[in-house]
Amino acid sequence: MLRVKLNNYMDERTFETLELPALIELAARYVQTAPGRIRVTGLRPSNSRSLVLRDLEITGECVAHLKSEGKFDLTGIDDPAPILSTLSIKATTLEPRQILALERLLLAGKSLRDFMKSAEARTRYPQLARIMAGIPDLGFLLASMRGKILPGGEIDDSASPELRTLRRELAERRSRIHRALQSIMRNRSQAIQEEIITFRNGRFVIPVRSDSRNQVPGVVHGLSSSGQTTYIEPFSIINQNNELVRLRELEEIEIARILSALTQALRDQLPAIRTTLEIVTEIDVAQAKALFALQFDCTAPRISDGRDLVLHDARHVLLEHSLRASGSRPVPISLALNEECGVLIVSGPNAGGKTVVLKTVGIISLMAQMGFYVPAREALLPVFDQVWADIGDQQSISANLSTFTAHMRNIARMAQQVQPPALVLLDEVGTGTDPEEGAALAIAVVDYFRRKGATTIASTHYPRLKMWASQTPGVRNASVEFDEQTLRPTYRLILGTAGSSSGIEIARKMQVSEEILAQAQAMVGPGHAQATEYLRRLKAILEEQENLRAALEKERLDLAQARARLQADYKKKEEARKKEFESALQATIDEF
Repeated sequence: MLRVKLNNYMDERTFETLELPALIELAARYVQTAPGRIRVTGLRPSNSRSLVLRDLEITGECVAHLKSEGKFDLTGIDDPAPILSTLSIKATTLEPRQILALERLLLAGKSLRDFMKSAEARTRYPQLARIMAGIPDLGFLLASMRGKILPGGEIDDSASPELRTLRRELAERRSRIHRALQSIMRNRSQAIQEEIITFRNGRFVIPVRSDSRNQVPGVVHGLSSSGQTTYIEPFSIINQNNELVRLRELEEIEIARILSALTQALRDQLPAIRTTLEIVTEIDVAQAKALFALQFDCTAPRISDGRDLVLHDARHVLLEHSLRASGSRPVPISLALNEECGVLIVSGPNAGGKTVVLKTVGIISLMAQMGFYVPAREALLPVFDQVWADIGDQQSISANLSTFTAHMRNIARMAQQVQPPALVLLDEVGTGTDPEEGAALAIAVVDYFRRKGATTIASTHYPRLKMWASQTPGVRNASVEFDEQTLRPTYRLILGTAGSSSGIEIARKMQVSEEILAQAQAMVGPGHAQATEYLRRLKAILEEQENLRAALEKERLDLAQARARLQADYKKKEEARKKEFESALQATIDEF
């Protein structure tokens, strides 16, 4: 459901860029009802903190319910919107299958309503209880409908006393007609083509050989395709067939009356049925979010009051979904931004995962603001009024836009409309033009969003932008790791250091001629070479510190486990000593 405030610029272009439609399509696989699927495909982020918190709480209660009690069964509910439209028109009558569809909806609503009658359920699931309490009590309506229409759409004999009587009479009349026709066929066996009773023009007839049709006086109701068989209604059963026709017409009238009465009973409760539909759909969507969370090992994001954005071991859920087919998993990322440091510059080699970092943060932010749990070990997220993304090649031949022009037009629109709290994602900002001017533009664009107070993550290959990030308060460098030995990216995000683009190393991996690579290496300026070497040394120092931190953490955990074992041993021995003392004391008392 779209729930937004004014000045919200989460437009469809941003959603497409961050692959929100693909995420929604994936989530839609977990709904059980047709209205639920329609609702899921219309989901959009909310920028209301209270609504986001409420939706996340509802998702959490559904997760808890799935783990302890299983799914709410909402299967078999088709889209009732056309049926309800018909029901709103006076003097219309629903078809049996349409009535069955509404009965299934009402049964699902009753099941949810009944579940929340217990005090324990209301205590464990307060948000779900609040929602389900709004389901109207339509038990009387269900009772009036129960058993009248069979699963195949036929009207049951017990739908009314009149229908039961008519069908009993119909069965008896058919039986008498069959006995009469069987007697005629036995007496005129030479004239009969085949001893079967068939039905033509709504009347029972027998197949007579065309060359012997005069032997069976009666009304002809047609010939076989070969012309060798004539279907005759003997004069002796015409009155009985007439009575059968009359009874069938009375049956149809009674069925029409029953359907009309059921339709009117439903029409009288149309507002309550619409309310039931709304709540059943809401529960279906909430449960789909919970199923999605369990399927992708998602966690409940905490919602920050300010700009704090913290992700630990976050994954791009669409990338994870696509990698599962090959048995792989994406490399998780961790990062932290806040009021003091709200800008992150991500650098590193091509195909190293810079764009994935931007998209991961973007899609996780949108997920949280739609009430989804997020694929991360831990997440603390702001509620953004705006999410902007300039990612990918936006070249347009039809609009006469080059890649650079398209990016600049998009960035211009973002700069004109950005209002915090906002998330701005810029992929290789400033590329596609003269490198000197591109680097200057990149710095100016990122600094503009920094001064505007937008949480900004930008990827780059420009050394000047990396240097600016290292010297500017509120800006932090990060890099995607590149393994110098294997010449492959590891996709790890390393905070605190800029990364080298490693263009020559990647070209060597792509088997570019060594002659070309040697010439390229010779043409690299000494300043650039020194900066690259500095980044490598800095990365090595950071890795050494990280390894030391990991070793200290392991030692801390080992000490904690050893202490816990000692405490457990001490407790066990103390309990044994106490028991021994009490036994000795009791023995002394007994002797005394």
